[in-house]
Amino acid sequence: MLAMAPPRRRAGAAYSGAHQGSGLPQGIAVNDPAALDDSEFRSRLDPAGMGRVVHALPDQCREAWTEAQRFSPPGERGAIRRFVILAMGGSAIAGDLFRALLGAERGVPVANHRDYSAPVGLDARTLLVACSVSGDTEETLSAFQGGMDGPGPKLAITMGGRLLALTRERGVAAFTFAFTGKPRSALGWCLMPLVRVAQAQGMWPDADRDVAEAVAAMAGLRDRIGADVPRDRNPAKQLAARLAGRMPVVFGAEILGEVARRWKIQFNETAEVWAAHETVPEASHNALVGYALPRGVASATTALLLRAPGEHPRLALHFEHHRRTLADAGVECLEVPLPGGGPLARAMTGVLMGDFVAHYLALLNGVDPSAIRPIDALKRRLRDASQGA
Repeated sequence: MLAMAPPRRRAGAAYSGAHQGSGLPQGIAVNDPAALDDSEFRSRLDPAGMGRVVHALPDQCREAWTEAQRFSPPGERGAIRRFVILAMGGSAIAGDLFRALLGAERGVPVANHRDYSAPVGLDARTLLVACSVSGDTEETLSAFQGGMDGPGPKLAITMGGRLLALTRERGVAAFTFAFTGKPRSALGWCLMPLVRVAQAQGMWPDADRDVAEAVAAMAGLRDRIGADVPRDRNPAKQLAARLAGRMPVVFGAEILGEVARRWKIQFNETAEVWAAHETVPEASHNALVGYALPRGVASATTALLLRAPGEHPRLALHFEHHRRTLADAGVECLEVPLPGGGPLARAMTGVLMGDFVAHYLALLNGVDPSAIRPIDALKRRLRDASQGA
């Protein structure tokens, strides 16, 4: 499972890299896949320890679920019939997965709201959730403040900041946690309290079993793709090597459609590459037509088809047709088999695989996997504009 062919050498696949010539071990090149097995190379390019955070995601989920069990969610049992989740960026990923897990799998309406404006249509049976790891995401704060006086229960998921201050001022429930790392790496802390709310409402009666299955599956996968596993036996390192110098487009169906979005985000923020994602079967009604042009983009793109046992049987026909059409268009296409299990286990093992691949690709690109300089620059500009207004 998860076996992949050895990486191919390509002209133009090398990166100059932000860390070239910065005291790396002698004989190690940034774009050399063999460097991924060198612990000194990894530590030099990852001064903030993002690799350790990725490695710890199964443990984070276990700890977050334990803490969520101690939390008393708002709303009496049966009082909530709908969720609206306010979040942006890394803090929003949990809401995307939760929508697929609770909505598609259990028929509970979940809406994800990424905007400054307050969501419309809130009622007494809608739980309004603001999720911001930092507590200072201005879009989330604006939308939450706008919906604060509406009917229905409210909940914040945060480490602190202005969001926590607002909940205390208005007497709103808050699930708080301590975490060191980027918001996108706090997925367990953002997702598990949502699962806990669904459990408390009777919407997810098997949550304990499903979380335990997911954590165990993640830990088992980590044993096969972690940093200490050599590249010749490590499919995540092999896949990262295949992606060096390429634009990844990630395809997924059902719950793996949201996992594909997570992969895209991780490629952007961690590996600093342009990436895209598509969901199947929707992509069969539009994206399928446009693979060949522009030719320069097609020849530099690698399509990744995320697959796992348990998908709808008709999806195999869709994926096979996409694979053939991509090949005819000159687009490299790789199928990425992921572990099976229940929906939560499939989602979280898929996330973990993508997080490791993006981390290894960042190292091959010669970039710090924790740095998000363009996003930091925008936040400074927004802050400066607010102070000058």
